[in-house]
Amino acid sequence: MTPGFLKEPLSRNLSLLILRCMAGLSFALHGYQKIFSEGGVSEFAGFVESLGIPMPLVGAWLAALSELVGGLALIAGFGARLMSIPLIFTMLTAAIMAHPGEFPGAMEFPLLLAAAALVIGLMGPGKYAIQFGEPEK
Repeated sequence: MTPGFLKEPLSRNLSLLILRCMAGLSFALHGYQKIFSEGGVSEFAGFVESLGIPMPLVGAWLAALSELVGGLALIAGFGARLMSIPLIFTMLTAAIMAHPGEFPGAMEFPLLLAAAALVIGLMGPGKYAIQFGEPEK
């Protein structure tokens, strides 16, 4: 018998659903803010440029769209494994470039989101998801 009150498949799938929804909501809200705030992506691109990242407008759009679209994909579970790749890259870039040496501190949040995306990428979205191909058990 598995320890705990939930059986393994249910607890695994329920845990992945909760992780996907919370991480996805955080990603989507941050992406939405970058795109639709008063200054929009051009203001965010100014910040990206201040970090010394080349092609700041392109980088800003890639980061904002990966967060918005990737976050919504995580919530739905649709293409979650594939979408975890740009999300991990975006969050590691944010941690290293925007918050260098701020651990503990501001670096923790992007690292936590990168870890959540990595777990979802490795484990898949779980049973409670819109999926390509054959559903998980």
